[in-house]
Amino acid sequence: MSNSPISKLSEEALWNLFLENTDICNASRLNTAIHCSQVCRQWRAIHLESPSIWGRLVELDYLQVANIEWVREILARTGNTRLWISGLISYSKDPVPSFLLSFLRDNWRRIQKLNIYDRGWNPLQACENRVQYWTTIFQQPAPGLEEFVFHYLPNVRDREAPEVWRPPTPLFSGTVPALRRFEFFRIGRRTPSDSKFTMDMPSLWFSRLRSFTIRQGSDLVQLLEILGMMPLLEELEVHGPGGHLNHHQLEMSIPAVNLPRLTVIRLPDWPNQYLCMGAFLRCIYPSPRCCLIMARPKYDAFTTDKEALGKTTIVIAQYAERYLKHNPATKITLSRHNDYFSVQEGIASDPYDVAKVITSQMAVWIYDLEEDNSFAQMISDTAVVSSVVEIDFRCWEGAPLSSWSPAFSLSAFNSVTTLWLEETSFFPIWEWLTQVHGSVPLPQLRILKIGWQQSSLDDQFASWLYLFLKHRKEQGHPIAIIDFTNVASGKLDCNLDNLEEFTGLSVKWAAHEGGRIQVVEYKCGNGQPEQLRFKPLTRGRRTLGGLPPTKSLDDWYGWAGEI
Repeated sequence: MSNSPISKLSEEALWNLFLENTDICNASRLNTAIHCSQVCRQWRAIHLESPSIWGRLVELDYLQVANIEWVREILARTGNTRLWISGLISYSKDPVPSFLLSFLRDNWRRIQKLNIYDRGWNPLQACENRVQYWTTIFQQPAPGLEEFVFHYLPNVRDREAPEVWRPPTPLFSGTVPALRRFEFFRIGRRTPSDSKFTMDMPSLWFSRLRSFTIRQGSDLVQLLEILGMMPLLEELEVHGPGGHLNHHQLEMSIPAVNLPRLTVIRLPDWPNQYLCMGAFLRCIYPSPRCCLIMARPKYDAFTTDKEALGKTTIVIAQYAERYLKHNPATKITLSRHNDYFSVQEGIASDPYDVAKVITSQMAVWIYDLEEDNSFAQMISDTAVVSSVVEIDFRCWEGAPLSSWSPAFSLSAFNSVTTLWLEETSFFPIWEWLTQVHGSVPLPQLRILKIGWQQSSLDDQFASWLYLFLKHRKEQGHPIAIIDFTNVASGKLDCNLDNLEEFTGLSVKWAAHEGGRIQVVEYKCGNGQPEQLRFKPLTRGRRTLGGLPPTKSLDDWYGWAGEI
């Protein structure tokens, strides 16, 4: 390494680089440090002389399967520095897990970041005092604790285990002056109605928090009161509170909660509580740039309350509208599922992503209410969508766009160049785009990206595609590229040789070549339309799914694919 550029870095610069590799979210940070310490004498010396590096490397997943002597050596290298501890807690009679649990207990006051998961997968007999262990630890003051992430699940193998563990109150004896991030997940096999977690903590404790996540059947009234004590809060995640809540009581019980620095709200797992979610959101006044991230709602028992639905629809649409005005999006996904519409920032890599909470991108679901056009008005606002260049319609289910809302319009999407479609969503989009009178919708549209990995495209799709391309050409806005590369090789089950008439059109697809998947591209008008025949040939009962490597396309296909 003597002549390499990195060898010219000072020891201080190298130390900073090694420290960067210790991020607690990096699950392999300990393994990375061990390898770096073996590169050369200089790097090894820097590591061995830096307890602050090793203090950040208490990675339980790695240590619990390591040799006990090696574990002792790693923990000894931490000296007296602050500790970052992360990973899955294991209970067994083996010496290493027991040693680690003792180390955590005995060094509690040194911990700066704690990010652990206790899932109770192992027999309870291996740690009979599991509940008492955590209760004892969390009763102690935590003077240096800055991040606290704790997930606690019941021991599913032991029916004698307590169904719900209630942490001590107040946590940390109310003494945790440095805490900035708090995340607590507590789930019981059955969560009784009287098991809601109370946070009897001094207001000063809450006032310093920047990130707050809670999932344990919390009382929303109490939670909103607590949020009012967090003026510096930047991130909030609340999982469904459980039980049946009265959204009217919730609205009447809580004053407005002003959180001017709040930039992210995540609301996963709120089954049957869509209206309570709306009431909860109406109580919060975040930063105008706040990103709301919702999971797809399930059936809601209160959907007959039209007035409450209207209020919920408006408040969610307002969150999305404010966010998009302050954070212009270039890519969005528009979805329709059952009675809900969705606007999501970005393009989903999988249809299941649309139903989940994506950690960093806006995702809102709005109930389809005939009396309210909040959704349609929002996505028809030029100030909201003028920067969008790609729209994903692959998860649009049901009726054509023009049938569900007269206020709906894609006229505001004048900058869109790329449209993502699926076979099931192609017809409603095609029908709308070909029936609009007056100005041409999506005038900049040049690229169609079709399908998912699991998509299967048939002859009906091929007919719609041809008619759509012909319509765009007649309007003077032809499509330049059709991209099928997201469709798995072999799932493109239709013939597209009739696209040869659209001279200059590029068609891309994925194909197996040489044992690997390659992207193939054909330019229409080049005189080889047979390359666009993807439907397997059938000879008797034998299906020819692909050509033998010794045969050329011309040996099997003519212009019309005749053998």
